[in-house]
Amino acid sequence: SDFAKSVLQDPELHQAFMKHEKNPELLDALNHSEKGRHFISALEEFLQVYGWRSVKSHDLTEETWVENPEFILDIIRNNIQSQCDFDEEFAQAVIKRQETYEHFMSQVKDETFKTKFETLYQFALQAANIRDDHHFYIDAMLDAKARVYLLKIGELLVQKGAIPHQEDLWYLYDEEVHTALTTSTTFDTVIAQRKIEMKENEDIQPPAYMGTPTEAELQQVEKMLGSLRENENNTNDMIYGIGASSGIVSGRVKVITCAEEFSQFQKDDILVCKTTTPLWTSLFRDAKAVITDAGGILSHSAIIAREYMMPAVLGTRIATETLQSGDLVTVDGSNGRIQILKQHARV
Repeated sequence: SDFAKSVLQDPELHQAFMKHEKNPELLDALNHSEKGRHFISALEEFLQVYGWRSVKSHDLTEETWVENPEFILDIIRNNIQSQCDFDEEFAQAVIKRQETYEHFMSQVKDETFKTKFETLYQFALQAANIRDDHHFYIDAMLDAKARVYLLKIGELLVQKGAIPHQEDLWYLYDEEVHTALTTSTTFDTVIAQRKIEMKENEDIQPPAYMGTPTEAELQQVEKMLGSLRENENNTNDMIYGIGASSGIVSGRVKVITCAEEFSQFQKDDILVCKTTTPLWTSLFRDAKAVITDAGGILSHSAIIAREYMMPAVLGTRIATETLQSGDLVTVDGSNGRIQILKQHARV
């Protein structure tokens, strides 16, 4: 947010962001001006503290922000387009929280309950940041910095001729890595086969449950974790899922499959995706509603949608297959349903 604000306040930097929609071109343009180089230098300092996170949370195989600053540039670009002031939004959120709390407490007549609730409320308020700190350090140390270390091993294996590319390290078991480091064994064939197997495995839908749960048990699990089966009430113009954040809005769909497509997302689009991770949070500021294939009321998508007070229908299992960018839909987050009003011409 602060970087976006600095760009909006500087005509030269703002022009660079507006003129160059592709990040490689933007970086090149910034490197050719004094202000641009200063901006990049500040960005690199920021990334050395906050850039130790993978594009896909808890996954060693995905690039980190430190390795590729294009991820943070996309987020800055989204903030520039929305022109939202985080500090002001946060201050307003604090005021609203306090007003809501005071209104609630004024309705409570039981003094014993009021005292107990106030104690628990203050405890929750003070402890809330522990979750964010916890995630921050896991992302940095378990994923991102471990990845950088392991890539150095991959570099050594490429130099030895054991593997074709640095990132091919992810297709070896630890004992095979040790063998590759200590002998002249090559793993080209093994890696090629495992890449094929990985692609095949990605297309497999794992079983939703073991044994034979009762209908009541299934419904309880689905409420928390998202649909385990396609809703039998689905029709050609109605999709059902989990109502994870209340409200009803209509708008145009934008299907986003990966971080590289973030720049395609526009203000007031309805976000449709398989699921979201913390990296996707920047899209919620501009989104009108969110629809996902996976996830329930405790998922990342649900929590962030409620924070931004936008409707969310999650765990549909079929949204990304059924909907296309440009489709006009109504999202009913209160009842967990999406009505397809008009479908964009299929190619």
